[in-house]
Amino acid sequence: MPARPTAASAYLDALHHRVLVFDGAMGTSLQSCNLTPESYGGAELEGWIDGLTLHSPDVVAGIHRSFLEAGCDVVETNSFQASPLRLAEWRNAERTHELNARAAALARLVCDEFSSAGKPRFVAGSIGPSGFLPSSDDPSLGNIRFEDLVETFRVQARGLVEGGADLLIIETQQDILETRAAIFGARAAFTDLGRAVPIQCSALTLTGRSSARRRGSSSRAASRGRAGPRGGRRRARCR
Repeated sequence: MPARPTAASAYLDALHHRVLVFDGAMGTSLQSCNLTPESYGGAELEGWIDGLTLHSPDVVAGIHRSFLEAGCDVVETNSFQASPLRLAEWRNAERTHELNARAAALARLVCDEFSSAGKPRFVAGSIGPSGFLPSSDDPSLGNIRFEDLVETFRVQARGLVEGGADLLIIETQQDILETRAAIFGARAAFTDLGRAVPIQCSALTLTGRSSARRRGSSSRAASRGRAGPRGGRRRARCR
């Protein structure tokens, strides 16, 4: 049986007592900084936002810090597109675990600067879309097995949890079957580690059959999705 979050979750405990405010968009915030090709690790990697965790951690930490200074309770890791499938596009798939673990550890370090006994700050391990729509009959977007998606998300989730994430947030996925694979992958990672953290998911709103087709999803698949609570968002500033 895949591991479930334990009762001793400081994040869930805080959520039961107060509204928790999440940070703003990490990618947009980073793109507003004065980045150079060297910031990304070289001209061939320019534009690799997740890679800034490896090559410019001070820039990423500065974004986390600015959100926490503004009063946010939760910051998301810079790992939105850091699954093996997405990192393969940058020829760095083999660094998936390393990147995610470092992204979580970096956010954890900054959160610890602001945490207090009365107001702890939390790290949400960000898991975005894989670039595929497994429910779709499109020959390119749907060309992936469910089991392969589960594995790609397992690797990412394990790195985030080992790095210190308090929860995993699965977001901005257009296919509920992909979201389900991400949840299965996260639970597989929990089983690997012998411990678990809460999983929070964005929800899709399907308004009809045409909408379901656009997302490569069925209403039956969507009915299995569950949305977690979200707070407000804030904007960051570069240093």
